[in-house]
Amino acid sequence: SPPFSEKLKEVDPPMTPKAMKLNDETMQDTTPSMPTPPIASNATIGANVDIQIAPARPIGLGAMDVDDHGINIGVLRCRRCDSRLVSPGRGLLTDLSAAVAGVPFLPGPDPGMDVQRYKWWWKLRGTNDFDGIGVSRPIDTEHGAVRFIMCGDCQEMPIGYMLDISTNAWLACERVVQQNKDLANDAEDFQLPPGIDINYLKQLMKSQAERKAKMGEYSITFEEKRLGMVLADVEDGPGVEVVAFTEHEGKPGPAEVSEQIKPGDRIIKVQDLNTEGMDYTQVLTLIVNAPRPITIHFERDANNKAIVAPRRQHEEWVPNGP
Repeated sequence: SPPFSEKLKEVDPPMTPKAMKLNDETMQDTTPSMPTPPIASNATIGANVDIQIAPARPIGLGAMDVDDHGINIGVLRCRRCDSRLVSPGRGLLTDLSAAVAGVPFLPGPDPGMDVQRYKWWWKLRGTNDFDGIGVSRPIDTEHGAVRFIMCGDCQEMPIGYMLDISTNAWLACERVVQQNKDLANDAEDFQLPPGIDINYLKQLMKSQAERKAKMGEYSITFEEKRLGMVLADVEDGPGVEVVAFTEHEGKPGPAEVSEQIKPGDRIIKVQDLNTEGMDYTQVLTLIVNAPRPITIHFERDANNKAIVAPRRQHEEWVPNGP
């Protein structure tokens, strides 16, 4: 069957949603059906989508207030601890009701609850569009490796998911609260955690800026499936680096042909997904499973004087999942 990313393109026009209100600890369907703008599931954030202005909806759990492009107007918050998850203008309201071959489902929010399928989701371009979340380790499912999303403060989970074949992130509308943006307080939402020394934080930011000044960052977009580079975990610290190039049928791969990559360069992002904390098998799986074109972001130490390493014979990498 087609992969989940292809199934998203086959979603039928959305049906009429019902606004949801928070009633103590349960959701009660308290409002009648109302017209809704046609939200296209294969649209991308920032695209010029022909969508009518959505009618007013209650603010609360499962609320779906959007602008004329289908983007969230309010702040998306954790239903348990009220932490800010997503600021206004970042999530595209998407109907996944017809994506039967993908995931739009989540395990129950409470122990013992069955898996729940949802129609309406907030689509985000990647983890950088969030203000405070955590992401689980990859969980193998019949649809491939899935990472579940949780609140970064109270670990309320799961509220959404990511697939290893894509950098997109999905939040279930009925698992998060939307707040009127005029009631949000940036000073409260982004204050320092208790016990953090502001001077220490400033010094940390300064040292990170100095480190970045010594490092060169660049990115390359590849159309090819086989890239021809060997990755490994960095021996003297965290990260994944290029250690060699490979050849196939006597020819160098696209990574070497680009003449930009050196052995010792580290991979810091694949598409918009930060690879910090991943080992080389996870990064390789992400690269192999990602649709083309794929953009890989590299980082090079200014002291890296490496020359091109001898080529190795290409060996097919079998990624995690189907």
